[in-house]
This record gives sequence, structure tokens and C-alpha cells, in this order.
Amino acid sequence: MTVLRYQAVNVSVTDAGSVQHFYNVEGGTIVFDENVTPYLLAELTLTLPMQPTLPPAIDQGALDALDPRNRLQAVLVATLYEYDEATGVLHSQNDVSAALNIEDRNVDWKAGTIAVRLTTDEFKLQTEANRTTEPVSFRAHQGSLIAVCNDVLAAAGVSATLDSSSVDADVTTTSAVTNMLDNPNVTGGYDITQINCTVDTNDTSWFASGTNSINLWSPTAADSYAILGPSSFAAGNFAFGMQPGHTYTLIGTGRVKTAGTGTDYPLGGSGDVHRARALVIHTIRPGGTFLSGYDLFASAQLPNVVGATARVSVTATIPLGSTAVFIRLYNGNTASQQIQWDALMLVEGDGKETDGVNLLTYFDGSTPATDLYSYAWSGTANQSSSSRTPLIDRTPDSLTLSPGQNYWSMLEPVLGAAGRRLLCDEGGSWRLVDGVAYSVPGTVVVQQSNATALSDDIDLTQPDTVYGSVVVKYTWVNPQGNTETYYDAAGTGSPTRLVEYANRSYPGPGVAAYILAKGQGRGRVMSTTAMSDFGARPYMGARVIAPYTQTQTGVASRISFDLGGAEMDVTTRGLIDTPDGAWVLAPDAVTWSEGNAATTWHGLNNDFSNLT
Repeated sequence: MTVLRYQAVNVSVTDAGSVQHFYNVEGGTIVFDENVTPYLLAELTLTLPMQPTLPPAIDQGALDALDPRNRLQAVLVATLYEYDEATGVLHSQNDVSAALNIEDRNVDWKAGTIAVRLTTDEFKLQTEANRTTEPVSFRAHQGSLIAVCNDVLAAAGVSATLDSSSVDADVTTTSAVTNMLDNPNVTGGYDITQINCTVDTNDTSWFASGTNSINLWSPTAADSYAILGPSSFAAGNFAFGMQPGHTYTLIGTGRVKTAGTGTDYPLGGSGDVHRARALVIHTIRPGGTFLSGYDLFASAQLPNVVGATARVSVTATIPLGSTAVFIRLYNGNTASQQIQWDALMLVEGDGKETDGVNLLTYFDGSTPATDLYSYAWSGTANQSSSSRTPLIDRTPDSLTLSPGQNYWSMLEPVLGAAGRRLLCDEGGSWRLVDGVAYSVPGTVVVQQSNATALSDDIDLTQPDTVYGSVVVKYTWVNPQGNTETYYDAAGTGSPTRLVEYANRSYPGPGVAAYILAKGQGRGRVMSTTAMSDFGARPYMGARVIAPYTQTQTGVASRISFDLGGAEMDVTTRGLIDTPDGAWVLAPDAVTWSEGNAATTWHGLNNDFSNLT
């Protein structure tokens, strides 16, 4: 029986006027690569389109449709056909079908050809950038890499979201923070100054953290409050080390124990900020905005409703020229009201978590360690400041897009640190996959019946392709203008592969381990060329049956179709020697349950014939 095989490759573009243009493909390559972005790259040579007229004339509309600046898509369809001479039956075997971006067009007028480069939609992330003068944060949904990717796609103008099969990862960034208050949990009471009210520093009827809270009750005047830290207005009294020109945030959880029946402070008409049931940062400054001597910054007010609980905050940049700064927890009603305060924090900065949205989660030096942070007192417990120290260095800059930076350059190292691969397949579906474990059905087999070339190279002196350890170096300039350098490393073997990323923020550990995992088993490299099978894809299993050596099995990493020669180059990873009869060599359709109940592993035929 004689079977004839041939391929047909077609390219078409529909222009803005809905006119469809078709092009003759003279040759080129179609490459699928798990390690390169975009995932699919087609570099084709097309015949210069001509009008069907005499004398011949260029089809200008068809030529213009290939101009990358028009942002049109080219539809590529490559189909492999088989014709059985004995039966006269023609059928298609497999095909490549994709709507691709036109990345580049080069006209060779002498040869009468056009070279085009077509790619999947990752190209848009590589070319779209932050066009503003301000950095753009993608930390709002940093607990989900899927959500981050969807946010990036939307910002880049890609009208797609990730496929439901995507594998998520937590890429929460971390930062060191100091809680400047020396007894934020109000443990065992608090040394404070009470003004126009009575203060109970050990109220156990309610607490947000620990076992008790501060209660301000029995106000004798509307301007009723408790002072934390120094109570004197004398010059030089800067509570908890606050300094002019710096920005601080005071955070606390408050509860209304008894609603006020009198008048809130201020009494009205003075232009003062509302202080009742609020946290206040108060400064002394000649020429201040309030009464020519003060600057006041107040949080939102707790609702005047019994049982109302809220976590509130106030952020203030201490004015230059201030001579003193102090903190007040307000009752602020003329009668009856009782206000409880607990879980207090004073931090430098905006008081937000690294997502830039939520207030900092309360902590002190006794807070138990988490997966992300450890906590400690700077001195005696409940009498000193406390710190939050990252256990994973994952800088917030890693999810920040700088002005002029393209989306892919920000996202790529974050993906690598998480061990993920973001790809847009030929069908236009975006998915986030585990870069090592991801697989697709099928096996790419190269053997005597379809191989046209095969080389077998074992070389342990090439650290870019064969390595037992990896070191990754990141260098970038932070928002403060300082150059930062971080390293990530994995493995203990030799040789060592060094990967350097310039102008990329440190995304946390993981990239080195990911690169090392993808490189395992690369001591042996088989370069194989076989007759084209348009159904072959990266992430499929790979099987190479070569002369005078055991069968090699691994994973297909790169498939390159040569349209001119009707051949494909297959690059693999993780090749291992596989003896005859190994289960991995069983045909895809064979299952153990198909065998006779009496069949044993030792009795299994090497060709699995007693299971079929």
C-alpha cells in the first residue's frame, strides 16, 4: 500500500473594509516553544500579491493589509493530507490553525516576496507599555496570580481572561514595617494622660486583640480624649519618634460602648476637624492652619451607635517647622458616651498593606509568625516598638509597572518565581500553567519510520544547556533612585548556570529552582528531525528510538515545522533511558484494566500485545 503525504499552507488577512486577502506561502517555519514568548512564532515567505490584470500590477490592498501598523490579524492554516492510492481516499491528518498578530513585514522587491513574522497574542504584552509618567501597581489582587494576569491583560488592551484550567499561585509582595507604639495591644494597662474624661486602661468587656482595651468614659467636656506618649506641648516633644517632613499613619480599632447623648466636638462654627470618636494626630507649629498654632489630622468617626465597631486610620505628613507632635484618642462628646480603643498602630508611610488597598493587619512583637512574616519586640515586650520582618523577600516593586516599561518585562520574572508559564495557544485561549508539570495529551515519536536526521550529544561543559545549579541575579533602580541587587539560587551540582536580569525588580525566590527543574536530565541532548506531524506540540510526551541505545523518553519542548522541507525539528527535555517493557512505552490507548486478570507485571510482553 502506498500512502502519499503532502501539506497545504494558507494565509489570509481581512482588512478594515472587510475585504479578505489570500497569500501564497512559498516557505518558512512554524515554531511552538515552551521556553519562548510568544508561544507560537511563524516566519513565512509569501509571494508578492498581484492584481489579476495585464499588465501585472501590485495588489496594494493586499500589501497594505500586511502592514503591522494596521493591527490586523493573519489567519494561518497548515494542513497535512494523506492519500491512499489503493483506496483513493484522501483525508487530513492534523493541522495548525491560528489567528496571529503581524509583528513584522519585509518586502523584497527584487525577489518578489514578502517575509512576515506572525505571533500569538503574548506579542501585545511585549509591545504595550505604561504610557504615563507615574508607576502603575498590579498589587490589588496579588493573592492570586490569575487575577494579576487578568488585570495585566485588561490594562494592555487584550480582551481576554485566563482559561478556567489555569493553575493559580499566591504572589503577595512583602515589606518590613515597624509599629512605633510601645504598648499597642494595651496589655496590662497603659500609661496615658486623660483629659476631660475618665480612662480605664484595662477594660476587659471588649477587645480587638489581646484581652482588654482602653475605655474613655464619663466625659466632662466635649473636648475629651486620652493622650498617648508625651502630654506636654513643650518644644521637642515628638511622640514615638515622629519627625517633621515625614508621613505617618495612626491606625486603631474602636467601639462605641455607650452612645453619646450630648454634643460632638467641635461644637461647630470653628472650621475645626471632627474629632469625636476619632483618632487624631496633633502638631504644634507657629502659623499652623488651626488657631494659628496647630495642625490637626483626624480619622473617620465611629458611628454614634451602640456596638458599632470599625478600624479607622489617619495619615499625616508632619509639617515642616512643627515643634511638637502628639497623639489623641477621642471620646469627644459632652455626655454619656463611652468609647473603647484597641489594636493600635503608628507606622511610617501610608499604613497600607503592600496591595495598596487594605490597612495594615494589626501586629505587635507577640504576634505569631506566618508564612510571610516573623514578629519581634525591639526591647521589653509591651514596652517597646515592634517589627514585622518578611520571611520571603518579594519586593512590591516586582508588581509595579514603571513609566515606559512593557507589561511582559514586569510579569515574566513574577511568573518564573511562581513556577508558572503564561501562554496564549493557537486557538487564542490564555492559560496559566505549571511550567514543569503541565502536559497535553499525546506523544511525539521519532523513530526509523519517520526520522530524517538524528544526532546524540552528551556534553557536560555547556552551562547554558547542561547545569546542576542555577544563580539568578536581579538589578534595578527602586522608586527612591537607589540601585538594588538581589540573588536567587538553587541546586548544588556543577556546572552552574548564571542568569542575569537587568532593570527587573526581585519577584521573590523561585526562578532559579524553576530554571533548574526545567533543565533536569539535559546531560543528554538528542537533536531529531522527522517528517512533519502538525499535531505535535510542546508539553506532549516525547519518545526517541535511536540505533544502538535504549529508547529515550521525556517531554517535547520545542517543535519547529520547516514548510519547505515538510519536516519538523523536535527538541526535548528530561530525557531518560527507558528499557523495553517500561509502562511509559505502552501505546496511549492501552490500559492495565484491559489485560487478562491472570496477567502479571513480570508476564507482560515487551510490546504489550497481551494487553491488547
